[in-house]
Amino acid sequence: MTATVDAGLRQSREATVPTDLARQVIIGDNPDLQERELLKGAALTAVMAKALGERGVKEPTARLAAQVGALTLSAAFLRRLAPVNRQTLTKLAGRALRELSAATEALR
Repeated sequence: MTATVDAGLRQSREATVPTDLARQVIIGDNPDLQERELLKGAALTAVMAKALGERGVKEPTARLAAQVGALTLSAAFLRRLAPVNRQTLTKLAGRALRELSAATEALR
């Protein structure tokens, strides 16, 4: 089953990366769109924190976990756009989370 999901994600990547790249260029060239992107990211993070809270995760843990999730997803998405990338978004997110964890540990 995992192989099937990975194959589907690879096909999805091939279909969407050109559009996603064009989108990133347009956003990068437009301060208003950059601001809108930040607001959408903040709204998504708030929804994730609320969902975690509804599942019993207490503050500030819910908010911090949502922020970590948003950072992880953002890093994975940008790496997904790299021409040399052949990994799925799921694998890239896992990698970003491991790197964030290592960076946090290094700061202790």
